[in-house]
Amino acid sequence: MTQKIINELRAMLLEDQLALKEFVSGKIEKSKWQERVAEQTSRIKKIFEDFGGAKKKTDGTEAYKAMFVLILHSGDMELMEKYLMWHRQSDIKEIELTDQAFLTDKICVLSNQLQVYGTQYKIIDSDIVFLPIEDAQNVNRRRALLGMGTLEDYKEGIQKLRITN
Repeated sequence: MTQKIINELRAMLLEDQLALKEFVSGKIEKSKWQERVAEQTSRIKKIFEDFGGAKKKTDGTEAYKAMFVLILHSGDMELMEKYLMWHRQSDIKEIELTDQAFLTDKICVLSNQLQVYGTQYKIIDSDIVFLPIEDAQNVNRRRALLGMGTLEDYKEGIQKLRITN
């Protein structure tokens, strides 16, 4: 991946985060936010097709995380499935294993299936409510296999993050 593409990924992530923040706070309408996401998705697809996924050691952690977040936020099932396949085939030193949980769950939720790792949630009346989880009594065991903390710790972390924002 070229330095120009790496810089572009960083800029795209900043734009993604700004647009999301503006949408959540009501500063922009849903249609404007969706328009921005569509533009970014089109570009990230092209980058992924041309260069593959960004790798931590090769391209830098920032570029890796930017690509991951942009693909996760894209809502594009085909792109997420291709990226998840790439991710699973990648050297463990070049990726974050926990990202597979987020991708898997996002794909499941968008496919109207139960999530596997409990990464997807909604805020209802200021409460964090996890979307339905397959075999929920064993979710923490599955999370541990990917190096993730418990669902309870994750919820606490989300709550702390919401308070500071």
